[in-house]
Amino acid sequence: MTGRLRRIAAGETHPVPRDGVVAFCRRVTVPTAGPMSGGFCAEFDLTALGVAEPVVRCPAGRTATRDQLPARVPEVTVIADSVGTGLDHISGGRAKATGPWSAVFDLKVCRRLVAPSCPPNPPSAPSVIRALPTPGDIVVIHVGYNDAGATYDIDRMMATPKARGVRRAVRLSLQSIAPFASGVNAAVRTAATRHDWLQVADWSAHSAGRDWFVGDRDHLTPSGAEALAGFYRAEIAKAIRALDGQAGSPAR
Repeated sequence: MTGRLRRIAAGETHPVPRDGVVAFCRRVTVPTAGPMSGGFCAEFDLTALGVAEPVVRCPAGRTATRDQLPARVPEVTVIADSVGTGLDHISGGRAKATGPWSAVFDLKVCRRLVAPSCPPNPPSAPSVIRALPTPGDIVVIHVGYNDAGATYDIDRMMATPKARGVRRAVRLSLQSIAPFASGVNAAVRTAATRHDWLQVADWSAHSAGRDWFVGDRDHLTPSGAEALAGFYRAEIAKAIRALDGQAGSPAR
């Protein structure tokens, strides 16, 4: 498992007045073991206007914890099985999948959703979420190719990110010729009617009929991995838009 992106931006920007508004961001680096993955703080010298103290007091130095910052960047966790590992077979696949957002990837061969995984026995998706210091605002789940319909316990899976404060779950449907895939996809869509914070990302429909797959019709060619990266990025952007305007939504 990789750590979250630890440097969102380096240095400081100078105040720039625009349309009567001065925007100034003082950006910080987040320690490897820190409880957050990025953020910003703005502290203004308004003494010329008769204001003695800044409205927001920024932390000293170039590191900060989540509770020291009044705003933060969206944080994303991506959990996938061997299909998602296709991102690691193209140049910059992970960066293409998440763009400017702070992200953790846990891509493991043989992962199952909640049932014990097949060898080499990676942790299930809920186990990954429970183990993270913070799973972030959005969790992308692309798991199911090693499952059977009877063990694909979506409600059990949804309980874990909810308990950890995740605000949006993005669940990809499966593109597979396996007989259980249609049942899994139907279960995912039905689950979205019970969980209003579940976003169904229809990879099955998006990739139907495309030449993005190797012979098993599950795993990806390089062009398929590029397509998956773009699909992840678009769905993450959609999830962030869904959070915009909500109380406590992450800053961008």
